[in-house]
Amino acid sequence: EVKIPSVNYQAHVQDYFWLAEVKDGKLSGTLGEARRLEAIKVSLSNLPVQGGVEYQAHVQDYGWMDKVSNGEQAGTTKLEKRMEAIRMNLTGELATQYDIYYRVHAQNFGWLGWTKNGETAGTLGYGYRLEALEIRLVKKGDAYPSSNEPGNMVYALNGPLYTTTVGTTIAKNTSFNLHDIVGGATNFVKTTEKVSYNSNGGDWIGLYLPN
Repeated sequence: EVKIPSVNYQAHVQDYFWLAEVKDGKLSGTLGEARRLEAIKVSLSNLPVQGGVEYQAHVQDYGWMDKVSNGEQAGTTKLEKRMEAIRMNLTGELATQYDIYYRVHAQNFGWLGWTKNGETAGTLGYGYRLEALEIRLVKKGDAYPSSNEPGNMVYALNGPLYTTTVGTTIAKNTSFNLHDIVGGATNFVKTTEKVSYNSNGGDWIGLYLPN
């Protein structure tokens, strides 16, 4: 029998306290309620090899807090402080076989692109709360998750759909919205020729069909 590992997690949410634990890509938190995430706990189960998970929270007034692991609390409770960003990584032999992907729903930005293996998910310097998150384990070499919020996204540059640092060609006569997640700007573009967009060395960029 081949064991397939699971990632289990729960969020502490403004006014709701600890929500029920979910796993493997399910949403934890709230959408459309303007409630802040205050803390999270993350653990693994059904491991095929030795390993664990480490994670840390960037919290209002505290900045990056200490890294915790394997079901411990990251963030704060009873202090009414918002989480603004998170980082996660796997440890041990598991880290050589699997990647941990995670994405967050941030105030004013909505769903940000999937990040993985220690990368920062969220915002820094804006004072925006996290409202929800999703976490997945993906075996190395398997297809990684695609951002599906909003549903009209067609490409992500330097995101999970395509990864590029040299520009991606968009088909001729394609109309799309170019959304810079980091800068928060959205511009409508209608192409008459093939175009390339350089993601400028690391910002997560999304290309969206116009509504």
